Parts: sequence; C-alpha cells; structure tokens
Amino acid sequence: MKFSSYAPPVAARRKRWSGRYIVVWDDGTWEFFRCCRCGNLLEDSASRTRGLGPECKDHAAADEVMAVKNAERERMRAWITQTGRPSRPVGTSK
Repeated sequence: MKFSSYAPPVAARRKRWSGRYIVVWDDGTWEFFRCCRCGNLLEDSASRTRGLGPECKDHAAADEVMAVKNAERERMRAWITQTGRPSRPVGTSK
C-alpha cells in the first residue's frame, strides 16, 4: 500500500475501507482521519499525514503511531478475509 500526501478531490476517490483511525481509498492511498493519541478528527493535511493532531504531536512517541498503524492493518486484513473482497480493486496491477 502506498502513502500519498496528495489528495485528489473527494468526488474523484471512493473509500475502500475505513478503520478507527485510517481510511484507505480505492486508488491504494491511505491517510489518518483520527488522532492516534486522543481520537479527535484530524482536519489539516499535515495532521492527516502525521497521524497526530496539533495538540498531541509533541507528546506522542513514534511507537504509539506505529502501534495504531499495525492494529489498523490487522483490522483491514481481517475485514478482507471475512468479506472475501480483494485487497486491491479488480483490474489494478500495483
């Protein structure tokens, strides 16, 4: 899965999966939508890239963010297994 800080217009993307903190788009990009430390919604692009809101960025350790990423990855894999949906949209070769 690739990460992109560029976000095309919302109408151009469709959500494939969303967890507690991360949303995965059909084009394979993903981003945080909730703070990994406090759970508040993230509004600016820097916070969505970082996974931490402006209040939490100085107080959270990198291992907290990685723990959330790994947990979300496991939730997504369980969802894919449970629903039988492909991890990538059919017809893509990335």
